[in-house]
Amino acid sequence: MSDTDGAGPRERAADAIRRTAGARALPAAFAEPAGPHGAERDALISELGALVAEFASGMPDDPLRQTMTARLGVLTGSRWAADGEESDRREAIRLLRGARASGLLAPDDRLAAARELVTLLLGPAVRTPWAAPTTRSAWTDSRC
Repeated sequence: MSDTDGAGPRERAADAIRRTAGARALPAAFAEPAGPHGAERDALISELGALVAEFASGMPDDPLRQTMTARLGVLTGSRWAADGEESDRREAIRLLRGARASGLLAPDDRLAAARELVTLLLGPAVRTPWAAPTTRSAWTDSRC
C-alpha cells in the first residue's frame, strides 16, 4: 500500500514527481548515480506514463502534466545512461522537447529539462570516456 492510495490524480502526481528526485541522464563516469535505479526506476517510469495519460484525457492543459512529462523524460534518460539503449535516449529527447515546447513548465523545471536535453542530444559523446588532457594523439603531435 502506498501513501497515495485513494488520493486524487494531483496528489499521486506530486508524489511520483517527488520520488524522481536526484534522477539525471548523466552516465556514471560523469556523476555518481542518484535518484531511483533499476526496478524502482522502471516502476516509476510506468507510473508516470499512466499519470501523464490520465492527465492528457482529463486535464490536458494542467502544468503538472508537463512537469510529469519532463520528469518521465529524465527517468527515461537515466535508464539510457545506465543501460545505453538508444531507444531510451530518443524517447527521453521526445518527452523533454514536448514538455519544454508546451510553455507550461515552471522556469526551474524548464531549465532542468534543458540541462538533461543537452546531455541526451550529445548522446554517445557523453558515454565515451574523455582522454586525459595530457594525452597526446597523432593529430596533436602533427600540430605542435
